[in-house]
Amino acid sequence: GIIETIPVGDIFVHEVSSNILTMVIEYCKKHKHNNGLKDFELKDLDDHFVNVDPKTMLDLFKSACYLKVNSLLELIDNLKKGKTPEEIYQIFGIEMT
Repeated sequence: GIIETIPVGDIFVHEVSSNILTMVIEYCKKHKHNNGLKDFELKDLDDHFVNVDPKTMLDLFKSACYLKVNSLLELIDNLKKGKTPEEIYQIFGIEMT
């Protein structure tokens, strides 16, 4: 998606592509008060949400940091637990030098 400045309420979000911002907003909507979902249903949603290509994962991570979406940061951090640095680089599509 195109990176653009997007007004969100009284703030402007930039440096976040419109596609990634849409994903983050959908994530937040589904997690707002858990929408009455049971833990296993929420876990299924989370598993599906992070089943993305490495570039999208890196963009989600950067956007979650920029937008301070702590629950999304925790979800992504959990993907890294117990992984080697090489495996973490692979998750985010970062080439080792």
